[in-house]
Amino acid sequence: MYVEKTMTTAAVVEHYREVNILLTEVGYSTRRRASLLGKSAQTLKQYSVSPESAQHRLIPSADLDKLRATGIDTFWHSMTVFMSKWSVAEGVDGPRALPLAYDVVERDHIYADSRHFFLPRATELADETGGMISGPRVIDRNLLPKLTGRAQLRSRWRRAVFVLRKTVKPDEIKPILTEISGYCEYSVMRIGIEYVPFRIPPQEAWIAALEERIAQCA
Repeated sequence: MYVEKTMTTAAVVEHYREVNILLTEVGYSTRRRASLLGKSAQTLKQYSVSPESAQHRLIPSADLDKLRATGIDTFWHSMTVFMSKWSVAEGVDGPRALPLAYDVVERDHIYADSRHFFLPRATELADETGGMISGPRVIDRNLLPKLTGRAQLRSRWRRAVFVLRKTVKPDEIKPILTEISGYCEYSVMRIGIEYVPFRIPPQEAWIAALEERIAQCA
């Protein structure tokens, strides 16, 4: 989908509503959203009203990022739970119970809630945490799915962002990503994510520029 590089206030409200729809679909209540942000339910409601209304308040970009990331993470986790419940209901167990599973690990440590049955999501978690993917165990590894070229570009962007986080101060991350990509603070963190409805595909030129910036900062 098309995303404005500089989002208008109306576009921010529209995307906030989209994020809320996702949160509702995955069962993340308004009360939990308010608690997550440390804001009142009334304030969250004001974020969603028309910018032309006197009741409107503009949501901070960091809060929108947090809600979006929470909704997406809950979505992927719910898919794993659904598949597990489906297998139990069908009476399917053993090797046939679920598709291939991937764990995100750091050395010998397996991250909590990091088992996924969708390779791009497992890769996304590994990229964002500096971890690696372990598994699955199969007789013929040539049968394992492989990332597409576009998925590899997204992975390369995420890995570069992870290194950037380790290289500069937290408040410098968004300005650097905004400068390189041209996207504003409300949309720049959507670059390279695997959740298709909210995704902004990274361009190879951005990745090269980001990697060069990191080298300069190191």
